[in-house]
Amino acid sequence: MEDRRIFPRIGCPKDDHCTVTGKASRFSGELMNISRKGALIVSKDRVDNDSKLDVVMRYPKIARDIPSIIQVVWSSFKDGNYTYGGKLVDINNEDKFDLMDNFYESWKRDLIASRS
Repeated sequence: MEDRRIFPRIGCPKDDHCTVTGKASRFSGELMNISRKGALIVSKDRVDNDSKLDVVMRYPKIARDIPSIIQVVWSSFKDGNYTYGGKLVDINNEDKFDLMDNFYESWKRDLIASRS
């Protein structure tokens, strides 16, 4: 399968949980990684491809909710969990980059710690 990602994804730090919760729908999951244009979410909840999820992202190191609309591009099911690849249709750029910066700084700290 051809990888069509243009921008690299930055993973959520292992010790923190970035949650994704539907505003009106009964959807919840965990944000696994994010890029400038997309996100990967793991959830127990099933949604159809091409669905638009109106969600709020929460990350412990950011003291505010991050609202977003994510369009499901692909999905898979394994071991009782759905994995969704989504396009970030609507998200405040400042919020997105704040989230990405936090993930990146955590990744950088882990990398430096693993080398010492």
